[in-house]
Amino acid sequence: MPDWHLDILSMNAFARSFTCLLLFPWAGHPWTGAIIPFEWPQVRPTDQSYAFPIASRADVNLLIVSMAGSPLYRFRCVPDFPAESGTMDGLGCYLIVAGSKDDELDSATLLDDDPMEQRIPHGRGQIWTDAVRASCASYPEYGAERHFRLRGMKITLRMTSVEFGPNEEYQNPTRTVGTIRSFGLKVTVAPDPGAMSAIAEPIPIVPPTWKKPLNSWNAHPDCSTVVPAHVPGNVTDGLMEKQGLLGPFPPVASQEKTLVLNAEQEQGHDFAFLRTPMPPDARMVSWSISGPGHEHLYDVACSGYEAAGGPDLQGNVIPRRFDRYGIVCGLFLPGKDFNLLADGVDRYSQMNPAQILPGQLFGECGDYPDWGRHRVFHLRGMRLTMRFADPVFTTGDFAPHALASARLALQVEPDPSATSPVAAPPETIYWGILNGPNPCQNVLVAPNKSGS
Repeated sequence: MPDWHLDILSMNAFARSFTCLLLFPWAGHPWTGAIIPFEWPQVRPTDQSYAFPIASRADVNLLIVSMAGSPLYRFRCVPDFPAESGTMDGLGCYLIVAGSKDDELDSATLLDDDPMEQRIPHGRGQIWTDAVRASCASYPEYGAERHFRLRGMKITLRMTSVEFGPNEEYQNPTRTVGTIRSFGLKVTVAPDPGAMSAIAEPIPIVPPTWKKPLNSWNAHPDCSTVVPAHVPGNVTDGLMEKQGLLGPFPPVASQEKTLVLNAEQEQGHDFAFLRTPMPPDARMVSWSISGPGHEHLYDVACSGYEAAGGPDLQGNVIPRRFDRYGIVCGLFLPGKDFNLLADGVDRYSQMNPAQILPGQLFGECGDYPDWGRHRVFHLRGMRLTMRFADPVFTTGDFAPHALASARLALQVEPDPSATSPVAAPPETIYWGILNGPNPCQNVLVAPNKSGS
């Protein structure tokens, strides 16, 4: 059995589970599983250097093991668009769990910082030629040196001694692509107990912008200015002040509302991803929250990722449904599209209870605290509760279950202890960080939440 299974299923952890039940606000929730203090296994430090005189033949295959020597992860880098001349357009690096399927550049990588996007080209594990040329090579975290903090470790990737090949010219559409003839690579893996995330932690830096005028088919980075980025959950980086979100917060009145989420009836709306604004045309349902004097204080709104219905390959009729990205809900100041719930991120999974995936409402997973049919958000002097009932499931294109419809009961209560200007992080860890059967069977919590 892998070390991480031993860590979370130890008899010592089970012995503490009854005590843990007394420590959480959802202790009365109908849950029968154990509460498990979760930690990633400690990795053995690794430092490897590689030299690739022919870039197109580059192949990094590094096994990352525990302190006891058990395989944990596999770190790989392979050429992107290798040419017979020996050059490559870029290098695709990725990280997978040891023993999982290795599909090379089609692999689902742990190096992306978006839990809903695992493709290599969408993360910092992809290194194109432009990123290591001239001033872009020194652009932090997107240049020749990159750091990834995750799963109790820090991986440092540094490309060295880069020799560039000739540019490649393509037609239809016309574009110019740089190439690399040879290079060196240094990979360091070091233990980092503060790296809790199951995937790469988001970094407070925006990728380089594109040179102007922008040609979407022939774009090249402009690395002259480093722009800071907001990391979800960081309330000290100045964004709260910029958005005018700091207190004092107006008191809310106790109130409740039931909304119907029906993919067939809510057609024609855009979808707003969790980390992006939710404009009016993306709000398929909404509800106004008022104060004691009936003044309009906030709006609750939800956006659904809809898929069209129709017959499948077997001739069965699949209804219109919420699929893949599910439903994103948010809390907004009147006339604003900044989602006050978007910062309530679980540091382990980088997921947010404000994004409701169909599989989270299905079966016993629907009873999982914070991530099932009952979700509570604490912020701005109030407690916002969401309860999903009567879910109707159908076949999904990206997962076993998609959601055709459900009822959403909303409740707001004053809560003076909720002092955060945006949603506080959930008390529990999202069960989706685990592989294997029945991942939602036990409640995962951080060690410092376990009372141990």
